[in-house]
Amino acid sequence: MADENAGEFTGASCDWYDVPCHLSSFGEWMIGILLFLPRWAFQQLTDMVAEIVGDIPIPAELTQGFQPFFDAAGPGAVWIAEMCALQTGVELIVTAIAIRFGMRAIPGYG
Repeated sequence: MADENAGEFTGASCDWYDVPCHLSSFGEWMIGILLFLPRWAFQQLTDMVAEIVGDIPIPAELTQGFQPFFDAAGPGAVWIAEMCALQTGVELIVTAIAIRFGMRAIPGYG
């Protein structure tokens, strides 16, 4: 004999007499509440760090890239460097080293 009102409980996957199922659902709900605060705190911390890092001014020497070095070299050296995409390669290598250093600075990860 099916309950006529069973269709009203959308999202309920437990029968009304299935106590272990209700306890499991309650446990999942409690875990969600207990994990909300650490997740929220971590989100606030990462937002704060991103804002602080975004406020750090970039020195003018870094915004010019490696162009002054290429300007000081002769035309033959510049042609070879451009053919080998040396400027892009050096920038990628420096970025990779910075990312590796940053990952090693994370406690418990690097």
